[in-house]
Amino acid sequence: MAYFAKIEQNIVVTIVVANQQSDCGDGTWLQVYKGNASSRRRACKGFNYDSDSDAIIAPKPFKSWSLDEKFLWQAPSREPDDEKSYKWDEDLLSWVEVE
Repeated sequence: MAYFAKIEQNIVVTIVVANQQSDCGDGTWLQVYKGNASSRRRACKGFNYDSDSDAIIAPKPFKSWSLDEKFLWQAPSREPDDEKSYKWDEDLLSWVEVE
């Protein structure tokens, strides 16, 4: 069994489990993966399909973030690693501690 995503207008609209792609029915279907099996083909409903790179990409979380070579969104700066909780503040373009 494998996971397949149905793509409509470059958006993942559904994900099914099937033996092979031909079992999925009409439309455009791509084999996808759960977890970290393939960062180019991890899919959730609402993710975008980029046919040029043959990658499925999560929606951009913030305007300032950029896509890395693994097709994952990265903040302009690294989140602090000091055991505290942080969230991204787009207005300040920095990580702020969650109180």
